Amino acid sequence: MLALIVSIFLSVLSPMSSGLKADIEKLSGALTKRDLPALRSEISSARIYVELDGREGAYLSNSQTVVVLENFMRSRRAIQTRFDLITDNGQSGSATGILTAKVNGRTLTYKLNLGFILLDNKKWVITRLSIRQ
Repeated sequence: MLALIVSIFLSVLSPMSSGLKADIEKLSGALTKRDLPALRSEISSARIYVELDGREGAYLSNSQTVVVLENFMRSRRAIQTRFDLITDNGQSGSATGILTAKVNGRTLTYKLNLGFILLDNKKWVITRLSIRQ
């Protein structure tokens, strides 16, 4: 009974965080599977700020962001992600974690930072993307 009360209490306190967490899990799966159509649907239709290892940061469209991610993934194998910190204020959020990948047989670790906004349809979309060593 106590477990049920605690579960209800926690779900009332953080309904937005659980939605953002679910969207981040979908995004993580899309990165691991290299699912470009799924990645496209997680990125804002407005221009977003993108910083990738080996590239200058720039504001890119949804399509440009997907192409840049595709090029990044092309030279990296066995991509895995883990998010250590997920925060949101109900309208915007962020996630910080680690992306690991194999490059030329070596395992490299990148710091992964994402910014999000919540759309009117209650879907979180990426507005900022940074993958740096």
